[in-house]
Amino acid sequence: MPDRRLAARLAVVAVLLTGCASTPPTTAPVTGLTAEANVPRLVDDPRTVAVWVSNDGPAPVWVREIELVSESFAPTGPVAKGVAIQPGTAKALTVVPGEARCGGRPAPPLAPATARLVVAAGETEPADADHWQAVELPVAQADRRWTSRLHADCAAQLVTAAIEVRLADWSDRPDGRLAGALIVQRRTGDQPIVVHELLGSVVYALTADRTGGDLGELPPGEGRLVVPVTADAAQCGGHVLADAKYPYGFRIVVSIGAAARLPAAVATDPAGQDRLRQLWRVRCG
Repeated sequence: MPDRRLAARLAVVAVLLTGCASTPPTTAPVTGLTAEANVPRLVDDPRTVAVWVSNDGPAPVWVREIELVSESFAPTGPVAKGVAIQPGTAKALTVVPGEARCGGRPAPPLAPATARLVVAAGETEPADADHWQAVELPVAQADRRWTSRLHADCAAQLVTAAIEVRLADWSDRPDGRLAGALIVQRRTGDQPIVVHELLGSVVYALTADRTGGDLGELPPGEGRLVVPVTADAAQCGGHVLADAKYPYGFRIVVSIGAAARLPAAVATDPAGQDRLRQLWRVRCG
């Protein structure tokens, strides 16, 4: 009888141990996270978007990686982060969206966005892969500048496909300024093109040698427009040239067919940049 009782007890213990071994450890889902998109100002890449992730839960949340997903942009894959968000706080996770998906439109609506995160809760960053979990957060889009960035990308795509815009043919003027040419060369299509404005940078002022009205037109059937321009120093100071992030960030405003008043970058080759730097030193020295 004692042997039968001992065997029964051992059988019960074996069943309990087997049941415990077959049940994998579970990780409680991470809750209390929300996300909002914001366009930061002081960044190296002007297309950067900051996804502010707020933690309204009871414990710190670690974020291993983030991916911003939207039909408005091509996918780029996840970006590694490795940061902790304390309860009751928010942290900005910066990403650079992929190429804009414009469908040939200069100003399409901004599609909804989702932040895909790999997260874990705890005071310390988990080393065990079983503690990490994937969550998807709808991204609030309260910052209208993100829509503006999308429209800028789409306008640039449309302009780049249709025309090439550059500054060239620099020469010295007697008054110390530079004379040059704004050249607009048709790439594709035959739509009417109108150049409305030429914009300088924080370092250099560009003026079209033309008074009143638009700067020039490229009607159907014509492939090249040349507008004479004059360059001068926009401002002088010990650190102006060294501190400017985009000293050659020149732009035009152009209409291409029915697409009205699109901003477009103006290219300046290295030789032209050397001439402009020399101009600044002469005028501001």
